[in-house]
Amino acid sequence: MTVSDGPDEIFEVRNGFFLGNFQQCINDAQRINPSTEELRLQKDVYMYRAYLAQKKYNLVLNDISADPATPPELRAVRTLAQYLQSPAASADETRAALQALLADPHAADRPTVRLQAALFHAAEGDSEEATRVLHDSTNVECMALMVQTLLRMARVDLAKKEVRRLNEVDEESSISQLATAWVSIALGGEKVQDAYYVFQELAEKYSPSVMLLNGQAVCHMHQHKWAEAESLLQDAQDKDANDVETQVNLLTCYQHLGKSSEQIGRLLTQVTASAPKHPFVVDLQLKQQSFERAAANFAPSVSS
Repeated sequence: MTVSDGPDEIFEVRNGFFLGNFQQCINDAQRINPSTEELRLQKDVYMYRAYLAQKKYNLVLNDISADPATPPELRAVRTLAQYLQSPAASADETRAALQALLADPHAADRPTVRLQAALFHAAEGDSEEATRVLHDSTNVECMALMVQTLLRMARVDLAKKEVRRLNEVDEESSISQLATAWVSIALGGEKVQDAYYVFQELAEKYSPSVMLLNGQAVCHMHQHKWAEAESLLQDAQDKDANDVETQVNLLTCYQHLGKSSEQIGRLLTQVTASAPKHPFVVDLQLKQQSFERAAANFAPSVSS
C-alpha cells in the first residue's frame, strides 16, 4: 500500500512526520482511532518512528515486542531502534535482522520494512545498498528517501528522474514537494529560491519545524545570506538545541560571519561528540588527517 492509497484518517499523523513535526505527529496519533486495522498499524508506525526521531529508543524498545507475531513493520522499527541506541555494537545484528525481514515475502513488500533497512544502510555509509533496497518502489516515502540517497551520492541527474517519477505518483503530498526542493537546492542558481518558497509555504501552512527551518536556512546559505540563515537556525535551536543538522549548518554560518574561534570550537566539539558518523564530521576528520600528513613532510628533521 502506498501512502496516498489510504483515506485521510491519518493524514495529520503522516504529514506531521514527513515535515519533521514529530511531537505533533505523536499527539495526533494518540488522539485518533482509525477505522481499520491497517490504518491503526500505519498510525502506530509513524508514531514510533517519530519517537525514534526524538531519540526515545528505550520507549520504542519497551513498547514493541520482538515476538515474531508482531507485524513486520513494527519489528523493523524496533530493529532500527536497537541499532540507533548502540550503532557500533549492534550493526552486524541489525544487518542480519533486516536481511531476514527482506527475505520474508510477507514483509519484503512492506514500505516501512524497506525504509528501515535503507535508513540503516545509509547510517552505515552504504548508499549503494540503500538504493538497492529502495529500487523500483512506488511508495512516496521510499522514493523520497531514494532522492536523498542519490543526492548524497552526488547523482543529481538520477535524483531529478526519481523526483519526476515521484511527482507522477503524488505531486501534491508534502514529501513530494520536499523532494523537489532538495533537488532544486542541488541544481543551484535560481532553483534555490524556488526551494526556499517550498519550505516557507509548508512552514506557514503547517508549522515551522526544525527540518523546514533548516531547509530555509540552507537556501539562504547558498545565496550567501549568512545573517538570515543564522537567524532561522537560531529559531531551529530554540525548538531542539541538540539537532545535529542545525549545529552543522550553524558552524558554516559562524565561519562566514567571522564568529570567535572559541564559539566555533564549542559547537564543533558538540557535533563531534554527538554524531561521530555524520558526513560533516567524517569529512572534517579526513581533511585533518590529510593536513597532518602533509605537514609531517615539512617537519624539521632532528640530526643525531
